Amino acid sequence: MGSVVLYSCVEVLPISKPQESQQQSFSELSSAIHCDMPLKILTPNCSRVLVNSTLLLTAPALPFYPLSGSIQNILDTETSDNQILMETTTISSVACNHPNISLDMKCTFFELAAYTRSIESYVRGDTLRLDAQMMCDRRNLAQYNLMSIPSTSGRHHENALSEICRIAAIIYSIGVTFPLAGVGAPFPKLVQLLQSELKNSEILESDPQVSTTNQVLLWVLTMGGIASIEKSERKWYATALVEVMTRCQLSEWTDMRNSLKEILWLDSACNMAGKELWKETHSIMQQQLEQEKVAM
Repeated sequence: MGSVVLYSCVEVLPISKPQESQQQSFSELSSAIHCDMPLKILTPNCSRVLVNSTLLLTAPALPFYPLSGSIQNILDTETSDNQILMETTTISSVACNHPNISLDMKCTFFELAAYTRSIESYVRGDTLRLDAQMMCDRRNLAQYNLMSIPSTSGRHHENALSEICRIAAIIYSIGVTFPLAGVGAPFPKLVQLLQSELKNSEILESDPQVSTTNQVLLWVLTMGGIASIEKSERKWYATALVEVMTRCQLSEWTDMRNSLKEILWLDSACNMAGKELWKETHSIMQQQLEQEKVAM
């Protein structure tokens, strides 16, 4: 997603197509866990399970095992840094307070936002209370929880926004917080899934009942637009963005970027690709204005 900044604790994860033998070993590993096999034997394989879960867009086949202690210890670190907690609470409030987004998705938004803020602090050169291992655990736990949220595609209309946000969040994670390198990253499928959900739900055509819905849709369409670069769906996303940008009264890139940062956004990873999408969208907007003038 743009040029992703790499750190020792935020490395791009190598990907390869899951093989049948791997799937069988995951099944055997799952059985072993329920037989209480020692954790030290299982842990190295669990990260590969999470990578393949993301590649296949399926729920993780195994429980999550942290490298640096208990899961509660990881959760405690998310609230131990007051500055990051304050920034995360403020920034994630748009999605976390939306009544049509599920609780699971709200929690995942918070986790991804907290991890994003930690990366930003690292980039600024701030002293972090987390070591590389704990950073990896936080990244992996956020991804585990995201991939564990079941799809609600084709179900009740009130679930539409949660499902749309789930798909967009996976795009964000693969590009930023849980980066997967190479052509094997499932962006093409995610772009199509997201477009299908947006069309089927008719959420773009309906008047939002909640004022922050347009801001959420702005972020969703931006994630889809960035991921669809050099794909046939790119123009659809850029055109859909025109209407939402108009509703949000956004005509400058700086204003759009500030709005995106109130949900999930990492400047160093997203700005370049985001600005390119904005230029395309702004060009379509100008063309539409010219056509309206001619029609008058």
